[in-house]
Amino acid sequence: MSQTDLIILAVYSICVYYVVRQAWDSLEDRTMIKHEGNVFDYEPLKDFIKIEFGFKDDQRYRFSDQPIQLATTITNLSRTATITIDWNRGFLTNFDGGDRPLAKITDTLQKSDIGKQSPETLLPKSKREFKLTASGLLEEDGETKVMKPKQPLIDILKLRSDKDQKPKDKKDEPRIQKLKNTYANFYEMREPLKFSLRLALQITNVFEGGKKDYWGFVDCNFSVARTPLIEYVPWNPARK
Repeated sequence: MSQTDLIILAVYSICVYYVVRQAWDSLEDRTMIKHEGNVFDYEPLKDFIKIEFGFKDDQRYRFSDQPIQLATTITNLSRTATITIDWNRGFLTNFDGGDRPLAKITDTLQKSDIGKQSPETLLPKSKREFKLTASGLLEEDGETKVMKPKQPLIDILKLRSDKDQKPKDKKDEPRIQKLKNTYANFYEMREPLKFSLRLALQITNVFEGGKKDYWGFVDCNFSVARTPLIEYVPWNPARK
């Protein structure tokens, strides 16, 4: 191979590296959200109700485009029982475990309705779909005055920003360090961010002419994991 050939090869290699590097740097970080299962504080409740969510295994979300509502399908499995959901006793936890009051999104939801929404009743063998969020993530529309979801259920961009803020004092340092550790574990794919939905349920079971009521809570648990960038490169054969 001549010196000219070596020069051409070197220039070609540099150009290929540059193109690949530019393509890699242009990729956006994304997440995958999974429903990890439900935990009932009163075990028999699981025989009456089925709770599903709209997340798919192949669905990915940009950091800047995280879901602002929780698409939820609730099915009454019983032939004899009615299920009442008390929205006002429900919560959505944040990744840090903090409870946020739950809100059911409707086309007419007003600010004055927050915290005093009417319970929902599911008749035997019926199914309903709901859109849920935390009340603090709603904003009032300037024209219609209807409360609409505007902020993500898990705000990754805010977490990334908050971890870089300066502590107000010595007592604030552990909080900032915890944010740094949480984001680092999430970004390095060591540990996903976790959140949960808590629903308060009343089961009224009609049997042999009588009634029996069950009260309890169900915690629906979720994880938000950063996905590898290699998933999104154009030459990845695994891409659909």
